[in-house]
Amino acid sequence: MSANTTLMTVQQFLELPDEQLRRHELWQGELIEGGETVFAHNWIREMLFFCIRQFLLASKVGGEVLVETGIRFDSNTLARPDVSYWDARHLAAIDWNHSPVEIVPQLLAEVVSPSNSLPTLFRNAEYYLRAGVQVVLILDRDPFEVHVLEKGRSARTLRPGDRLEAPAVLPGFSEDVSRFVPPVSR
Repeated sequence: MSANTTLMTVQQFLELPDEQLRRHELWQGELIEGGETVFAHNWIREMLFFCIRQFLLASKVGGEVLVETGIRFDSNTLARPDVSYWDARHLAAIDWNHSPVEIVPQLLAEVVSPSNSLPTLFRNAEYYLRAGVQVVLILDRDPFEVHVLEKGRSARTLRPGDRLEAPAVLPGFSEDVSRFVPPVSR
């Protein structure tokens, strides 16, 4: 943050014109412009969403998974993680007709992109965990790795051939990491 940065609250952020709202997030009071994503980023995000959605439909775990949903983490932070999951208990507390969502998800995922570097996403993951998220996944394409950060546990790095699991929030979910590698990268 530069010395001349003007900080704002989520309320002030929500009063911006729609065009600015769509292109920005608010991180600890600072307006951050979201860049364009690339096809591979979107493919990875959608594959993770699809796998979790399929698991939820086939199991009795419950809850909901969404992509790019505006979430208010505190009075100065509104972010749109690539993938967010709320368990059934937290989902019941969400106002489905209000934006942003005011309930912190139990799991979220971010895919490294030209506008979100790996160091930035690790810093954001630490913030998310402090804000109450239980599991943060960071998916990196070069080399392909999934970094799993869980509240109260050491971070771990998974590669194709390893199993992605998050038993604390999605008991029974298990996918080979290679499932998330875009076909042109295999």
